[in-house]
Amino acid sequence: MVWSEGAKNVFQATIWVSRGELVIE
Repeated sequence: MVWSEGAKNVFQATIWVSRGELVIE
């Protein structure tokens, strides 16, 4: 389902931000 894919992406982004590994360019 599309919503589950979106939720997974948001979850991954949250983890990256909490780990300080997400770089927004």
